[in-house]
Amino acid sequence: MGQLHFFFFPMMAQGHMIPTLDMAKLVACRGVKATIITTPLNEYVFSKAIERNKHLGIEIDIRLIKFPAVENGLPEECERLDLIPSDDKLPNFFKAVAMMQEPLEQLIEECRPNCLVSDMFLPWTTDTAAKFNIPRIVFHGTSYFALCVGDSIRRNKPFKYVSSDSETFVVPNLPHEIKLTRTQLSPFEQSDEESVILDDQTVGPFIRSIMDGLKYKKGTVAHWNCNSDFLSPILQKEIWLKLSGENRDTTM
Repeated sequence: MGQLHFFFFPMMAQGHMIPTLDMAKLVACRGVKATIITTPLNEYVFSKAIERNKHLGIEIDIRLIKFPAVENGLPEECERLDLIPSDDKLPNFFKAVAMMQEPLEQLIEECRPNCLVSDMFLPWTTDTAAKFNIPRIVFHGTSYFALCVGDSIRRNKPFKYVSSDSETFVVPNLPHEIKLTRTQLSPFEQSDEESVILDDQTVGPFIRSIMDGLKYKKGTVAHWNCNSDFLSPILQKEIWLKLSGENRDTTM
């Protein structure tokens, strides 16, 4: 068997691209070939850091995919979420992102990676990975702590058992006592998911595709900066940890 090769494909947003670079470096340090997929305008986010690490023997490749901004009613250089001129252009942006599927598959056909680590906001990469019979691992920009809290709230709905919006409740199934109030939760977290977002004609289909994509993933990667005893029993069987600030392996 030759050298393992991981493709990393983040959403084009600073809070997603920078952690992806960290993950690629961790993988490359362990002798795995790492390739980051991005668009021409976002290459600079990765290129300087990659050059700085070459003297340490850390080799990371970058492959570029043209972003079809103009074809989807966006300004020519609108290749990142913070560059979208207005919120009503979000559907255009994600439509343009989905059009990157074919060129991504061409790259996979050419490079034959063993694994695809892709952003949760790229749900169509589940189908791409299945087409080439490689695992797709989902990357969440959200921290592992926030994932555990959010998952517990959605499963157990502890906010239903308090008498007012200002009364605190304890988030279940966590090793420490985390208290919140209803006012700290979004409408999505407090209501039936189907009625709040999934039925929205603008964002509903996209959110539903994300949720469907998560069902068929082979694993999850999240930020981790806590002690290992914080692993939630809810998520610990599926989580892959991106370690922050410590150089050790954690396997589930």
